[in-house]
Amino acid sequence: SKQWYQRRVRASWDMQTDPEKFVHEDIGIASYLICLWEDRYGAEEARQYVNFVDIGCGNGLLVYLLNQEKFEGVGIDVKARKIWSTALSSSKYIESFFDPKNWEMLSEYNWLIGNHSDELTPWIPYVSTMISYNCQFFLLPCCLWNFTEKYRRTDPKLSSYQCYLNHIRTVITEFGFESGMDTMKIPSTKRTCFVSSQRSYSESDYQMRVQSTLDTVRAHSGSNINCVARAKEIKVRNGTKIDKSLCQRIVNYSAEILTRKIDKNDPVWSTGDEIPLRELVGLIKDRISFEDELKEQAGGVQTILRNSPQIFVIRNGIVRLRDWSKDAPRTRNSPGRKYDSAALVKTKLCWFNEYHPQGCNLSVTSCRYAHGSDDLSAAS
Repeated sequence: SKQWYQRRVRASWDMQTDPEKFVHEDIGIASYLICLWEDRYGAEEARQYVNFVDIGCGNGLLVYLLNQEKFEGVGIDVKARKIWSTALSSSKYIESFFDPKNWEMLSEYNWLIGNHSDELTPWIPYVSTMISYNCQFFLLPCCLWNFTEKYRRTDPKLSSYQCYLNHIRTVITEFGFESGMDTMKIPSTKRTCFVSSQRSYSESDYQMRVQSTLDTVRAHSGSNINCVARAKEIKVRNGTKIDKSLCQRIVNYSAEILTRKIDKNDPVWSTGDEIPLRELVGLIKDRISFEDELKEQAGGVQTILRNSPQIFVIRNGIVRLRDWSKDAPRTRNSPGRKYDSAALVKTKLCWFNEYHPQGCNLSVTSCRYAHGSDDLSAAS
């Protein structure tokens, strides 16, 4: 049952990501595919006939769920996940970049799954065509990719996502498929899927259509049938890999700028100045050389400050100190969340108690951060 899988996956999840992000969605997708296949082929016949490959399978949970329900198939992804060899080790996964030009490596499969397959999404109908007349596919588009680059919206009256869905539907038709478009009941904003049903031409015309398919894909991707290759290691650009001492200098100097006009003897607690981010960056540049270090980081100084949410608030391009009595960050705890924010109370020192000219404006008991080393507790 759904509840049984939820409990089993949560209990055995050994990745840094939150299992709640995947378990409900992938159970929903697996249920959809099982109903589709059983309706099309029959309950027993489907398990004997279907041999699927999940292209760009990620953590591999969907493959595992389908295997557990006695459907043969594998997952392929450019990078192996630890969970493949631990909690999901009963399923088979292939660590490899899949180039659509080498579609023969998937020739034994009769169902292709593209579940958030990103840059491979438009290629899957092509690969399905090349494998055999009877090969089918399931597509659940997410990130907007064309054959060789990011997809660009073509109709300003429609959202980018709706334009992309229309584009994928056109591509599917160009490759000679009849397909259905459906809205799945899964907890995701991207839940529109495409399912091939049959070809728009007879099997006797298959070889002729293969040649026209090659012409179609060359028209989209160039004469060499080029697919964008995803790097095995995705470069981290969220500021977490920047030199820690540089980050600390930027944080300290930003706080110094914001607090420089605060009178420590004023009985009214103050957050200090509110400064436009652009102006603050200029002031920091005059003191600290950081441009070479941050040039490949998304957000630059803003990212570093956002990575210190205890201290700073950035709204509408304005930077100020946080007032914990008014604007504490919202938490997103859930029963299966790996890190519960309630368990982190008092595990870090309070910056305001240590460095704000007027100290922390909350009492020791009401502040979630420790007022001195004696107030610290271990993270549970």
